[in-house]
Formats: sequence, C-alpha cells, structure tokens
Amino acid sequence: MPVSPRHSGGRLMRFLRSETVVVDFHCRACLGPVTATLRCEGDLRRLTKPPCIPLACPHCGHTNDVTFDARGEVLAVAARRRGEPVWN
Repeated sequence: MPVSPRHSGGRLMRFLRSETVVVDFHCRACLGPVTATLRCEGDLRRLTKPPCIPLACPHCGHTNDVTFDARGEVLAVAARRRGEPVWN
C-alpha cells in the first residue's frame, strides 16, 4: 500500500504503515518458549539495520533483547543482565 502525502495545517504529513509481526523465541534465562505479537509503524524494509527490542519472558520475567526482520524471523536473542536499563 503506497504512502500518500496529506496537508494539515501547512505541514506535509504522511500516513504511516502499520504492520503486525509475530516473533517466536526461547528465553535465554529459563529457556521457556515466548511468542510476542508486535505492532510496527512505518516501513520496516527501509530500516538500515534490523530492529532490536527488549521483551520480558512471561515465565520468569527476564528481559531478552530480540532482533528480528520485517517478516518476523528472529535473527538474535540476547539475555539482558539484571538491572541493565531499557532504552527506548
């Protein structure tokens, strides 16, 4: 679906694409299976590198840094150390 410009208040605005991506991985702390449904806005194909987001394990609560592509394929999962800040 193409992005079409729209004028609003003298500013050029673009409608963002919204995509749903499902990622499946195993927690690096407890090895429990994790499935997350993510709503991504914008065009993931235009990113210069794959997105990496922090996701908490529903079994143990440990945070995992999950890197994925536009199709939802998990490229890497790294355990975050306890107390390490989450930067958004």
